[in-house]
Amino acid sequence: MKRRATPVLLFTVVHGIALAQQPQATGTPETVSPPATPATPATPATPATPETPATPAPPAQPAPATPPPAQVPPAPSTASANLPPLFGGSHEIAKPGPGPFLSDFVDTRVTFGFSDDDFLSDAGRTSPSSPSPDFQIRPGNETFFNNIDRRDTLRETLSHLVLYRRLPGYFWGVDTEAALVARFVMFSDPVNGRLSQSFQDDGSYLRASFYPFGDTSDSKNLKFEATFYPFNTVRYRLGYLWDITWGGPEIYPSRGVAAPGFKAQVSYTKFRWVGGYAYVGAKTARLLDERINEIQANWGGLGGAGIDMGDVFSLETGGGIFQRGTNPLTGVKGEPVLGYGVSSRAMLHINTPVPTGLDFRLMKNDLGSTNFFLQNRPYDASWSFTLAAEFTWLQHTLQDAENQQSTLRQNARAGALSARLRLWYFQFSADAILRDLAFVLYNRPGFVPFQTFPGDSKRNILGAGPNECPLELGWFGCKQSLDSKVQPELMLVSGVSAYIPVVRLTPAVTFGMQKPSTFQGFLPSPVANNGVPDQAGSQTVVVRNAQSVDVLPCAEYGDIDASGTRQCNKPSMVTPIFTTRVALKWDLSDLLSVVGEQVITVDRNRTEIIEDTEGQQTIRRAFYEAEAPQLFRQLGAPSLPMKWGGGMYVQARF
Repeated sequence: MKRRATPVLLFTVVHGIALAQQPQATGTPETVSPPATPATPATPATPATPETPATPAPPAQPAPATPPPAQVPPAPSTASANLPPLFGGSHEIAKPGPGPFLSDFVDTRVTFGFSDDDFLSDAGRTSPSSPSPDFQIRPGNETFFNNIDRRDTLRETLSHLVLYRRLPGYFWGVDTEAALVARFVMFSDPVNGRLSQSFQDDGSYLRASFYPFGDTSDSKNLKFEATFYPFNTVRYRLGYLWDITWGGPEIYPSRGVAAPGFKAQVSYTKFRWVGGYAYVGAKTARLLDERINEIQANWGGLGGAGIDMGDVFSLETGGGIFQRGTNPLTGVKGEPVLGYGVSSRAMLHINTPVPTGLDFRLMKNDLGSTNFFLQNRPYDASWSFTLAAEFTWLQHTLQDAENQQSTLRQNARAGALSARLRLWYFQFSADAILRDLAFVLYNRPGFVPFQTFPGDSKRNILGAGPNECPLELGWFGCKQSLDSKVQPELMLVSGVSAYIPVVRLTPAVTFGMQKPSTFQGFLPSPVANNGVPDQAGSQTVVVRNAQSVDVLPCAEYGDIDASGTRQCNKPSMVTPIFTTRVALKWDLSDLLSVVGEQVITVDRNRTEIIEDTEGQQTIRRAFYEAEAPQLFRQLGAPSLPMKWGGGMYVQARF
């Protein structure tokens, strides 16, 4: 009897445990008691009495109309619920949320435009040509201050395909993440209007982080990071304000070359009164070695550190050295081209963390970062202020223009002073940027590629020759002392905008003055032999950027010689450029906005090719002057060196 009772007892216990683990049925008015054991007789369930009625279970919640997206990792319980959604911060954890905000495409801008970049000019007169108004995004409406603190104009139709994953490591304090980032841009050719597109890597990365204290959700704690860029290091560069950054993939003279790299960083900002970081890294690129006529690996090293005191004042510095291939010019062919330098910044920031530009941040597609790309920004009664000063000094080894059998180290300098104030619904900005001609052409490299300016061996640290005036100010009786003269670029920009919440309008006005960098002297043969007329004698060349070079007509010509050439006796002087942009933005939602703008530029340095009715040459270069509209011409309005453009844009951003 005992042997036969043992299986029965074991079966009863197991069966009772299984029933106890099963969930109770919903809506049952009775309480189910556990089954009885052999030792204790089963107790029947107690029915509900009128005095103590059983409480029915709440009805089941209906399923949502739109199911949440699949494969959304939950936020760790240690993550803070009120962390700001700063894009690219290591504290961003994907959180469950509504489906439309989780996408593999981030930082998407779709723009429709109706515009004209020059209402006063006919097609074919200017470069680039300005046809009649149409549904196109005109590059001519971009100003010199559009890209001070960003890479794009924000009018592009583009998106970033970001496949992102983050998982905790197998070991104590280890966190891992990776992202495949591809940039897709759709645009029309500014000359023929043909539709085109580009698709390229935009900073794919792998990152492993180690938190010695174990809490991987606390980004301010001591942290060691290793980031690897398998294709492109466009987001890994030196400098701080985008317009004067350097050391990106474009530092290698071969355009479009892959520039993978890595970065190792340690940071600690746990204490409010002090925090800091330090990093080292490297990049490589394959370039032609002129000595062996083979593709060779070129290395670049980067490093830097920064400290933030009291969440108010920060100091940062970074430097790098890069192998930039070999010189292809005769006389120094095969000589290594080496570039190196340092950038430093001091910043006062009140009620705001140290700002980091969007183009420096690693891309993610988690829910914590999607709101960053919406059109609107939150406004409140608080205020914030930043004041930053930075300086960059570079050198690279190029062919000496006066001794073409040797090389010479050419200096390149840039500096900026920037201020930002946000006060309730108002924002103010002011920037002063100085870049010398060698810095503007640093990635080219040089006015004549791989060659210094004539007279560089006699110029001082400020880029001026003996007794020459910087910025052509003409103080203290200084004058041009070399056969060639180089002048830096100076930009002054200020702007103000206000948000009117009742009608969702944001009016903005920006004013800028630019004195472009120039080269003055006898043009080197690679520049003179480009088919542009009137290039005999000393000339003034306006260099707006590495792709835009404009030769100014002479202020005074000599007589025409027997060959039909007119000598330039006196070169023209460059004059400042003044630009005003007035814009009005109307937000229809967090997604869609309508923007109208007018851009007026007074530029006495614009030139055009016209018929030469005085000399024997058929064409000559002259200063451009736009004719006033017919109605104003009838009233006696004169022609002016002015460009008037504008348009209306409808843009979605998400």
